[in-house]
Amino acid sequence: MIEAARPHLAELCRRTSTVATLAVHDGGDSVCLLSLPGEAELQGVLMEAGRRLPLHATSSGLVLLAQASVSLQDEICDGPLHACTAATITDGAALRSCLAMVRRDGYAVVRGAFTEGRGGISAPVFGGDGAVVAPLGALRVTQLLSETRVAADAVTKRIRTETPRFTETGP
Repeated sequence: MIEAARPHLAELCRRTSTVATLAVHDGGDSVCLLSLPGEAELQGVLMEAGRRLPLHATSSGLVLLAQASVSLQDEICDGPLHACTAATITDGAALRSCLAMVRRDGYAVVRGAFTEGRGGISAPVFGGDGAVVAPLGALRVTQLLSETRVAADAVTKRIRTETPRFTETGP
């Protein structure tokens, strides 16, 4: 699976400047199989193969948990759910709701749930039998979202104060 995934993770890194990961499920953890580097600002995010992370605190873990057996979902949701950061889901009912959304949407997104200032998105990789065998994830600095919002707010303010000049779109 690692060799099948490696060129696709490399392409994801190249196209998005993110750290790309592949993980599997083992007990209450996700285990990193492969992590390829993205931007220099994320080098500290690069995970070594074998690193274990809690299922409830990462996008890869949420994809795995959403497709796990009901008994494992119950075991994890019934807690205790350790808070890695203030953004980590620590309530079983909230986690169950999140897992339902992951199943519905087909992917998971987290912002600062495992490490403050970093987020991830993961999507399932399916085996020949149609079962999820691993999630493929991309990690990014979430500060970009904040900076994007600040820039968007500044543009909004300028447009509102100079409305007559900006009544049309285009170059």
